[in-house]
Amino acid sequence: MENITGPQKALAALAHGGWLFAGAGYLLVPFLIWLCRRSDPFVAWHAKQAMLCQLLYAIVMVVLAVAGAVIFGVQNESGVWLLVAVLIVLGLGWFACAVVAIVKVLNGELYTYPGLQRFTKKM
Repeated sequence: MENITGPQKALAALAHGGWLFAGAGYLLVPFLIWLCRRSDPFVAWHAKQAMLCQLLYAIVMVVLAVAGAVIFGVQNESGVWLLVAVLIVLGLGWFACAVVAIVKVLNGELYTYPGLQRFTKKM
């Protein structure tokens, strides 16, 4: 990428940091950034990456929580703790990827979440 400006970096970093805005902001922040700046390849790329990653993460978490509740049952305390541990590990991995993405953005580099590049190109 050539000549990435400060505002471009800030918007792209904000898209990856959308998780700071809990609730709807989790997906809404990257979507609004992409909607407003989709003509800017740098910002649009990062907004799509963040939106897709956060959407997939939310889906995986819900599926795991429901599957864990069905498999282990709410009464099985050890199963619940295992599920909580798995969710925490996945959350830390996702958080680490988001932090790496923000650092890459602030250095003016394109970042692709592991395994998402082919999906983002189709969007």
